[in-house]
Amino acid sequence: MNALPQQDDADPSKPPAMRCRAHKFGGSSLADAGRIRHVAGLMLDADETRHVVVVSAMQGVTDALIGVADAAARGGDWQAALEALRQRHFDAARALLDAPDETHAWLDAQFAQLGELLRAVGLLRQPGRAAFERIQGMGEVLSSRLLHAHLRERGGDYALLDARDVLVVTNDVHYLHQHDSKPHDLLLCIGTGKSVHDEKRLKYHGDQFFLKTAAQ
Repeated sequence: MNALPQQDDADPSKPPAMRCRAHKFGGSSLADAGRIRHVAGLMLDADETRHVVVVSAMQGVTDALIGVADAAARGGDWQAALEALRQRHFDAARALLDAPDETHAWLDAQFAQLGELLRAVGLLRQPGRAAFERIQGMGEVLSSRLLHAHLRERGGDYALLDARDVLVVTNDVHYLHQHDSKPHDLLLCIGTGKSVHDEKRLKYHGDQFFLKTAAQ
């Protein structure tokens, strides 16, 4: 049997390997237009052929969004705080972009949607989990849009990907179907060498640790 020839990574006839580096920038790195401009400069000056950039919300924005959601749920005033957030992002876009009109229009639409959602929360006086997560997660959506728009104006070839379009979040899953809870419990006993009657053994209480649909 003939062995396959080994590939020589140093072979000059081979195309160079594409290098990719992932970067994660927290809120303090994106605190204002100056910091966002600095992050963009790091990306544009880097040697790697390809980058994946993950960003947090601008510093303090997530806490502020949680605050407006809590205020709406209490029936309190949230409008002024939301307007302050809108103005902060507008000011950052104006400072970062030579032509901010398109980004300003997009920001207006996002904050209008947030306002509608907060009004609904105020009427119900209790935000559902999906509504609360949508509100508190908007900071990353806003900051990534600002960074992307600034990179594009500076000639960077970057695509913007909203993580909500590609990530699927499930509940805490330990078995596939609800009726699998008892067999799963027995497997835990076997795996840990415990009796089902042992009160101190590892046990998942209830039968809700199955893979749920979005409706469930």
